[in-house]
Amino acid sequence: MNARLLMLLLLFPTCTIADVPKGYQAIGEAYGIPPVLLYSLALTESEAPGIARPWPWTANVAGKGLYFESRQALFDYLSELRERGRTNFDVGPAQVNWHWNGGLFNSLWDATDPYINLETAASMIRDYYLDSGSFEIAIGKYHAPNDPQRAERYKSRVRKKLALVLSGKR
Repeated sequence: MNARLLMLLLLFPTCTIADVPKGYQAIGEAYGIPPVLLYSLALTESEAPGIARPWPWTANVAGKGLYFESRQALFDYLSELRERGRTNFDVGPAQVNWHWNGGLFNSLWDATDPYINLETAASMIRDYYLDSGSFEIAIGKYHAPNDPQRAERYKSRVRKKLALVLSGKR
């Protein structure tokens, strides 16, 4: 993370920038994560083309982002995938991977709830933060807990979104 962005996060760990929606603020604060960082992660994961906001009903299957018009449409699609034996997909605004982390939800329906999805991601980030003492490391582990190179590339993507949010461009 560049020094300026890191300093902003250290000085304002509960920063509530006007462009950060209240749901992200509430969840970030509840889990001890800077809301702007949680929002930047969601932008990285699920920013809908042409909207410049995280999309609540999104999935990623085999590297392809899919954007649905409703929670029900997302749920129906993912249910069909599971019926065909596919479990390796990401779901929701935080793109939680169902194969590896689906057990953190009570059900697939819960995983498609944007707030439950974000709370699950926030819980994971908080745990990685408590283990490492660094939000930067926590963000990398959120994406690739066992692959430092992929984690580094991901952190770079989140940093770019964070810079946009902090500059008021998202």
